[in-house]
Amino acid sequence: MVAYDELTNDSSLDKPNQEVSIMVDLDKLLKGPIEEVYRNNTPADAEFLVNHMKASLAGLQPTIESFEEYNQKLEDENRRLAEEESDLDSRLQSLGIMVAPAPQRAIKDKMDDDELQGMEQELLELEQEIEFAQMELDDIIEMVRRDVSIVKKIEARAPDEIKEFLNSEDFWVDVKERYMRLDADGSGSIEAEELYPIIVELTDAQPWAVTMDHCTRFMRIFDQDGDGNIDLGEFSDLLRFCVLMTTVEGTVKEEDEGVATVQLAKSQVDEVIKCVEQDVSMIEKFEAQCPPAVRDFLASKEFWFEVQTRYNELDVDSNGVVDPEELFPVVIELTNSEPWAVTDSHCRKFAHIFDEDGDGRIDISEFEKLVRFCVIMSALDELDFE
Repeated sequence: MVAYDELTNDSSLDKPNQEVSIMVDLDKLLKGPIEEVYRNNTPADAEFLVNHMKASLAGLQPTIESFEEYNQKLEDENRRLAEEESDLDSRLQSLGIMVAPAPQRAIKDKMDDDELQGMEQELLELEQEIEFAQMELDDIIEMVRRDVSIVKKIEARAPDEIKEFLNSEDFWVDVKERYMRLDADGSGSIEAEELYPIIVELTDAQPWAVTMDHCTRFMRIFDQDGDGNIDLGEFSDLLRFCVLMTTVEGTVKEEDEGVATVQLAKSQVDEVIKCVEQDVSMIEKFEAQCPPAVRDFLASKEFWFEVQTRYNELDVDSNGVVDPEELFPVVIELTNSEPWAVTDSHCRKFAHIFDEDGDGRIDISEFEKLVRFCVIMSALDELDFE
């Protein structure tokens, strides 16, 4: 953990690490020798010698009859290397590392078996380091989820000067300044990826270990209205949490209570989702029990318009379908839960109930059934209450 004053102050931390470019240019590698060849030979001879040098580094025979033959052999060799190294490239890409096209990887052509094995070992160690760092960050985010559930208890026993600061004009000014600084695109709200510097500083994680998934999960813990962004009020709660977590140490008892609170809340969400799964099969029977006004609404153009509007709002990435994670606000609303109690696993379980074609997503017709279910159950709850 770091001090509160250090949060968001590192301007070098802009966005989650998504890809690293590895590109090797043979011309740059041979810059010195090439210049020497051109100084001591005619342009035509120099060109042939340079091509000969490149071909030799590529593992070709040193005797090349023509420039065309060189090109063909080099192309064949690059194709062979691409096939042999496909597994290595796939593993690099799985780590988010962009692999350059074969002509730009000519340095690999001169690697011997020992060098390639060394690269394989380094890659394996990198994979393990990244996996370990990301697992640590997963645990820290779960700790944040736990601590948010008990933050009021921690604040209650905070030193007077901390309480005074959190209720002061200075704190509010600080909140607004930091909010404006993080809102990189000037949209008026903070998106998940814009929380990247706060996550790095608060968790003391390696910058390359923080993924977009971490940013999204962290954001959802504080996203009270479930709109997929952090507004100014939610950001104030986030910074209040940061102040308390970096200045007041939680007791073992409080941490145990936090774990129990989160587990209970998660289990309650699970129970509601199970009930939904059971009730969906009886949707037609439940609809028949609704008042005429509700049934008329479900058959109206207004209902369909509401379905389309809500669908477009939830489709955050505008890919034409609603992914399970995009149902996060729906799950919060339906289960009447705190944001920190709802996980991606809950969203996937909920989506599975209405995913009739089993493609892992919710299309507009499946979403219509989801909204219809919510309207019907809400109407029946009101009748029970009356």
